[in-house]
Amino acid sequence: MNLPNDDLELYAEQALFAALHTRPDHVPGIAKLLRPDDFADATHREHYRHLTNQPTSGTAPHQAQSLSAERCPNPDHAPAYARMVLAASIRRDLARHTTRLATTARVEAAGNLGTTNTLAATHELTKALQRATHRWGTTGPRPNHLPAPTTPAVSPPTQQDDEAQLLASLTSHPQHIPAITRRLHPEDFTNPRHQLLYRSLATLHHRGEPIDPLTLAWEARHHGAPAHHLTIDHITTLTTDDPHQRADRLLEAAFRRTASDAGQIINTLTADPTLTTGDLLASGGLALQPVMHLYRRWRAPHHTTEQLHTGPTALARTPRGQAA
Repeated sequence: MNLPNDDLELYAEQALFAALHTRPDHVPGIAKLLRPDDFADATHREHYRHLTNQPTSGTAPHQAQSLSAERCPNPDHAPAYARMVLAASIRRDLARHTTRLATTARVEAAGNLGTTNTLAATHELTKALQRATHRWGTTGPRPNHLPAPTTPAVSPPTQQDDEAQLLASLTSHPQHIPAITRRLHPEDFTNPRHQLLYRSLATLHHRGEPIDPLTLAWEARHHGAPAHHLTIDHITTLTTDDPHQRADRLLEAAFRRTASDAGQIINTLTADPTLTTGDLLASGGLALQPVMHLYRRWRAPHHTTEQLHTGPTALARTPRGQAA
């Protein structure tokens, strides 16, 4: 028997129907596993719908003619063929959700349009992954590594100004540093110089030392800031901004970037035929963890260390500052 290496998914669907034509007693069990939309081929979806609506009648006459026994290596293996169909369906479903998430996050970031659609897409991907894990019944071991995102995530046009203004505000009002640093991490900054200054501010405050532009510039040298890349002018901008609002904007932007990265990573995984379905599900869950952690920090109250629930329901909530 010659198997079509270029389209095993379609062949598995054909083999399943041929097997069920020969062994209709398998139909009730497989009907509990598969849904019509698990089939990639539209004709197969209709055939399966007819088959499960009339489980005692076998396949329709026109279907029996088109699905000969030659397409089925062994009718007794119908449950295995059904698992193949389910595995392919899971990959297609996750690929569709991840493409939407990555695209939506980039569009909202580029236009500084908030996160309403990115949150919704993240919520839907989370549900799809949970649904797939439940249907498959098991996952693989925790992976040691994940692929890198295929393209860099987009930041809003105001990103650099938001970072600089927050640093200036914290330098002028260091009493806000403890509450801000509980939520905002250095990696939430996209400018390496800003990351360095933020770490320096946190270090000075932790040691209880005075904070002003000169002490910050001096401390920044110990964190590796080249003298020609940092002057006091960089951190002496006067600002009356609320640092918490600036931190919220940076966390929102970081959430979009992290969600976009996760979408790209899982999308890459769905296209890797060497991964078993269980491994794909385990890797997908791991890729979503940074999104959950970032969401928790973003939505945490400004003045406490309370941690919020980060499941799918929480991801669907309206972010602070947006209309419901």
